[in-house]
Amino acid sequence: MHLAFDHGTMTAAGFAGAASADHAVVQTLGATLAGTGKTLMGIGRLLDWEPVHPGLIADLEQGHYFTD
Repeated sequence: MHLAFDHGTMTAAGFAGAASADHAVVQTLGATLAGTGKTLMGIGRLLDWEPVHPGLIADLEQGHYFTD
């Protein structure tokens, strides 16, 4: 389970860097677990943003995450 987003850098200037670092962590965890049959679960929420509907894939360049 991945819960470690760096909320300390969630400012307009630092959010893209925090999201990029978080994406790298998730990619590393996924690669490590590949082929093991184990599940990677990530938990997150969007703070003060417009609602994201389940199944929507939003654009990372707009500051959004992929959601299922």
